[in-house]
Amino acid sequence: MNGKKKSYVFNAVIIVLVTALSVVYLVKDGTIKNENLKNVTFVSLAAVVGVYVLSMLVWALSDYFAVKGTLKDWSFLKSFNDLIYGKLASSVTPLKSGHFPMRVYCLTRYGYSFYESLTALSMCQIVASVASFLNYLTVFIVATAQKLTVSVSGKTVGLNIVVLIGLIFHFLTICFVCALAFVAPLQRIFINLVSKIKFRKDEQKRAEYIESETIKYKIYKERIVAMGKVFYRYIPAVLVYVAYMFLTSSLIYVAFLAVSGQAFALSDYFSYYLLTIGAAYITNVIPIPGAAGSSEIVFGLLFKEVIAANILGGVLLVWRIGSYYVPLILAIIQFYISQALFSASDRKKLQQKDVHG
Repeated sequence: MNGKKKSYVFNAVIIVLVTALSVVYLVKDGTIKNENLKNVTFVSLAAVVGVYVLSMLVWALSDYFAVKGTLKDWSFLKSFNDLIYGKLASSVTPLKSGHFPMRVYCLTRYGYSFYESLTALSMCQIVASVASFLNYLTVFIVATAQKLTVSVSGKTVGLNIVVLIGLIFHFLTICFVCALAFVAPLQRIFINLVSKIKFRKDEQKRAEYIESETIKYKIYKERIVAMGKVFYRYIPAVLVYVAYMFLTSSLIYVAFLAVSGQAFALSDYFSYYLLTIGAAYITNVIPIPGAAGSSEIVFGLLFKEVIAANILGGVLLVWRIGSYYVPLILAIIQFYISQALFSASDRKKLQQKDVHG
């Protein structure tokens, strides 16, 4: 068993252990009750899994539109498969660190060069950044026009004020990434600083990291300039990614509707949307594979004010099982099927080479 497989196995064990401990904690805390198990039905899980799968298809469509015309023989199927590779890796690695490398690996299996793969994924990342900003802007406009409110620590405040904070933060993040791409001295300082933090005792890995990050930011710069000249071509990709964000941020609300039986309400949706974004920001910086355990605990802390105590645990179970554990199993199945197809394709190419050789 090679080092990478050992790492994935270790991470899988960590996921199981931390999840088990968090569930024990939430049971003792009273968040999850025995009667909540009745909420985990085929229908409720199917609702969450269905929206999750739809969101992945929409994300893959955005990536397809973003990369179309750049990679030869690019297709929606390749886009979706590459995305699943990335989602699988991000689900079993700390801080989702495996997402980008695994997607590069998948693209190289399709025959694309390392540089082509980085270029394609950089384009997808630029589209995602612009779409995320537009997503916040859309919510801000709707919240302002509808005068929507949200409860924060027992106080009612305008939803647009809360969204404005996220809007500004995301805008500054985009500006910072652009500065790294275009301002060489700042880029060198940042990359060296991060490399020292991540690889203090391994000079070889530190050097490799510096080289790969420098190439990545070079490609970012090239793609930002190139895409900016023909930005209208990427409008479909951006709009589709905005739709993806609204879908993926609705998963907890879908779980709530499935468990509670309540009707859809726009103000409730946006409240759940913001809390979901907030929860994601918190769990994304906790270095546990798949945010196992931390997602469940953060959920209990953030949503206990908006979900009735008698169904809070049920919503948590339906959401987490339907949006993480079931999709993880499906992704693993697809991964092994895809690997088998790649291997079969490699053997076929080798046989053809022998025949013509």
